[in-house]
Amino acid sequence: MALSVLALSACSGEQPSGELDRYGQSACDDLAGFLDEGAPESERELVLTEVVDNAKSSSVESIATAGGELEGMIKSDGWEAGTDAFTAACEAEGWQAG
Repeated sequence: MALSVLALSACSGEQPSGELDRYGQSACDDLAGFLDEGAPESERELVLTEVVDNAKSSSVESIATAGGELEGMIKSDGWEAGTDAFTAACEAEGWQAG
């Protein structure tokens, strides 16, 4: 379940910029592909690490922050909550699938 834009802004204290750079777009697209298509459990960490690397390279603060938070959840059972929050950050920045 994705967080609302208002909840995300309230929690992070950041206002969405509405613009994604190449790294942010890539991270959002890669995560959406992973969530839509699924991946074997053995590949989950690899895919999510790539998402995090792109997110942390983004100049969009909310995406970089969400990527850092997701990074800490990759190996835990809470990784799905991290992807929900990351997806909410993508949507808050105007990202749309496809």
